[in-house]
Amino acid sequence: MRRRTKQKKPPVKGEAIRSIRGTYIGCTGWLDTANKCKRSKLIWVVVNDEDYDEEVHTKVWQTSIRESLKQPETWAEAAVQQHPEIEAAVIEVTRLFATCPISDEVAVMELISKELKRAKTENQMSPKQTVRFVQFG
Repeated sequence: MRRRTKQKKPPVKGEAIRSIRGTYIGCTGWLDTANKCKRSKLIWVVVNDEDYDEEVHTKVWQTSIRESLKQPETWAEAAVQQHPEIEAAVIEVTRLFATCPISDEVAVMELISKELKRAKTENQMSPKQTVRFVQFG
């Protein structure tokens, strides 16, 4: 007895997205509104694979995409957009905190602020300072 499988439909481009990790990291694309994955953490997307100059219709983890970039409203948003490694680190830290039952998000933000101040001081004292420029405003 063969398992019945649903045929995938031709993709229909929906909301614009960007890939933040996995095979297509750094690529842009669209959600596929014609195909759905039942009971899955995977979703169908159309990815603009610039390495091969083609569009790829594929499944990716929902956690591997974000909305397309918009004009940043804050300096911090601009920094994250211009330095993808910062965005990746922020996402990882927040995912780690999300594994804990958090009762006080303000305390988490205060801890991050304290660590940021410490890191700035340490970076200024370092003989080889790392400097990333951010254009905003």
